[in-house]
Amino acid sequence: TTTTTTTTTTPTTTSTTTTSCMVNIPECAICDGNLCINCGFSKYLLDGQCLDACPPGYEEKGTGTYKRRCDFIPTTAAPPACTDNVDNCAVCLPDRSACDFCKNSKYLLDGVCVDSCPTGNNWVSVGSGSFRRYCQLLFSTLDTTIATSTTTSTSSSSSISSSSSSSVSSSSSSSVSSSSTTSSSTSMSSSTSTSSSTSTSSSTSSSTSTSTSTCPDVPDIIVDLETAGPLLTQTGSGNSHIESTANVSSVLLGKEFLVLEEGGRLILTYQAKFNYTGRYEVYASYAVTANPATNAFYFVRFLQEQILRAIDQTKAPPADGFVFVVDGIFEAGNESHGVSFYQRANQGGTLKDVDGDFVIDALKFVYVCEL
Repeated sequence: TTTTTTTTTTPTTTSTTTTSCMVNIPECAICDGNLCINCGFSKYLLDGQCLDACPPGYEEKGTGTYKRRCDFIPTTAAPPACTDNVDNCAVCLPDRSACDFCKNSKYLLDGVCVDSCPTGNNWVSVGSGSFRRYCQLLFSTLDTTIATSTTTSTSSSSSISSSSSSSVSSSSSSSVSSSSTTSSSTSMSSSTSTSSSTSTSSSTSSSTSTSTSTCPDVPDIIVDLETAGPLLTQTGSGNSHIESTANVSSVLLGKEFLVLEEGGRLILTYQAKFNYTGRYEVYASYAVTANPATNAFYFVRFLQEQILRAIDQTKAPPADGFVFVVDGIFEAGNESHGVSFYQRANQGGTLKDVDGDFVIDALKFVYVCEL
C-alpha cells in the first residue's frame, strides 16, 4: 500500500487604507486636513467628527454606510397663519401658511421673521436692506471618492490514494464554495475490478426575458448667466464687474462674463427650471483671469440633497469651455432647485473665503438616462 498526500496553501492580501486624520478618527472615510468630511460605518458627521448619533438640536440625515450627517434644527416655533404686514412679514405665501419675505430688516427663517439668524458656522445672514433678508444654511458636503479596501485569500489542497485487489470500488466527489474568500478541495479514490457499470443523465434548461425602455429626448440646457434676468439674484456685499470675452482666450458663452472681486461676501443664485424630473450633470464655464480663485464655491440644491463644490479656476476648462461640477436629481417645476455662487462657505467645518476673483459665465445641465 502506498499513500501520497500533497497540501498547498497560498494566501494573498491586498488592502488600501489610511488618510491623514484616520489615526484620530478611525470611523472617518474621507479627511480634509485634520477634519473628517465624510464618515463611514454608519456614523454621523458633525464639526469634523464622526458620532454614533446626533446631539439634541440636530437632525440625523442619511441612511447609508457613508455620507450621514447632523443638520442643525432651528429653534423656531411653528409659524401661525400668516397675514401681510403683520409680525414684520411684508408678503405671505399664496396659501397664507408662512411668510414669503420680511421687512423692517428682519430675517426670514422657516417661514417667520426673526431678529437674527442662528449662531454657528452652519448659518449665514444674507441681505443688507430693509426687505428680503433671510438666513442661509451652509452645508459642508463635498463631492469626493471613498477609499476602498479589498482582501483576497486563496488556498488549495489535494490528496490521492490508490490500491488494487480482486474487487474494485470507485467513487469521486468534488465541492466548491465561493465568496469574498474562495477555497476548493478535491479527493479521489480508485481501484480496478472485473465488473463495471455506466450511468448517464442529461438535462437542459433555457429561459429568455427581454424588456425595452426608452429615455426621453431631453436637450442640454445652457444658460448665459449675464442674460439670465430675474432668474439670477444677488445678495450680500462686495464688488463685481463685467468683462468682455474678447479680452480672454477661453471658450465662453456670449460677449461678456461676470467677475466677483476678491474680498467680498456676495452670493449669486440661479433658479433652475426643468421640464423633466431626473438626474442631471451640472457644468460651469469661466475664464482664467489675472487673479483667479483656487476655491470658487458652487452650491447646488437638488431634490434630496445640497452639495458644495470648490472649483480651481486657475486651471483652464476643457476644449468645450465647461467644467463638471456635480450631478444630482432635479424635479420639474421645483423652484427651490438651482445653483448658488458663494464668496464664503463652510468647508470641512471651517468658514473659508474665496482666495481670488470668482469668474461666472454660464451653466450647462445635461440629462442623464438611468434606465
